[in-house]
Amino acid sequence: MTQETISIISSLIAAVTGIAALVTAIATILTARQIKKQREASYRPELAFSETRLYGYGSDGSGGIPATWSETEIADYKNLLPVTSWYDLRLYNIGFGTAKNVEVSWDFPVSQMVEHVNVLAQRALQPAYHKYENGTVSLDSTKFPEINQIWSNQRRGNRIGYLLPTNINKDGVAVHIPPAFIHLGSCWLYFVISTDYRSPLADIDKIPPLTVDLHFEDMAGEPHRKSYNLYLEVHSITRPYESNMMKFEGQITVRDQRENSGRRKLLSHALDVMAV
Repeated sequence: MTQETISIISSLIAAVTGIAALVTAIATILTARQIKKQREASYRPELAFSETRLYGYGSDGSGGIPATWSETEIADYKNLLPVTSWYDLRLYNIGFGTAKNVEVSWDFPVSQMVEHVNVLAQRALQPAYHKYENGTVSLDSTKFPEINQIWSNQRRGNRIGYLLPTNINKDGVAVHIPPAFIHLGSCWLYFVISTDYRSPLADIDKIPPLTVDLHFEDMAGEPHRKSYNLYLEVHSITRPYESNMMKFEGQITVRDQRENSGRRKLLSHALDVMAV
């Protein structure tokens, strides 16, 4: 073996050793980064809503519109007050870290929904006309109670100082659904049924989703955001013969916007339906 061959072999061994050292260093760095990410994830808050059973009731005071929403059944619902009720969803922190400075905000296509509810009322020959002006949804009617929902103030929802993980706080926290959405959704259902009780109820599933945005921080002050679409899913709806009293049963279905890649297409379709 010549001196030149030995020199080449030595150079190759040195190169391989250097490459191996480089690979080891890269692997060490990647492992450290992965451990850091896992550590950060283990202390990161994760906020989520639970899907909730829903019962909607009309009353003499509401003119039969099922604007009283409840998680439980109500036996004597005909004597309820003529007001749109509050309805709460439970918000949980299913992560391992505490969430702080939680801000809740809401959105849905108010103008388009008002327009379509008016169309449904006309089809049902109901004396009801909704307006959306200056951030307020109002109802003018000779049959139903006057309603003024100040949507501009309802868009900004609950503010929560701290939300502990579910291994500490199993009850979560109550978050109010905006009464403007409850009112318009209830009117939508009422006027669909009032149009022709024997007809297919295709319009019931066309109510646009309510979007909720959650802005919050972890304990290190890092900002986070989570968004969900909430769908009113009706399972059954009843109106006794020759009666205005309506009730329905269903649930609020929750969809993470990241999982719902077709959100814009569905919302666009819903708006197209409302424009008909």
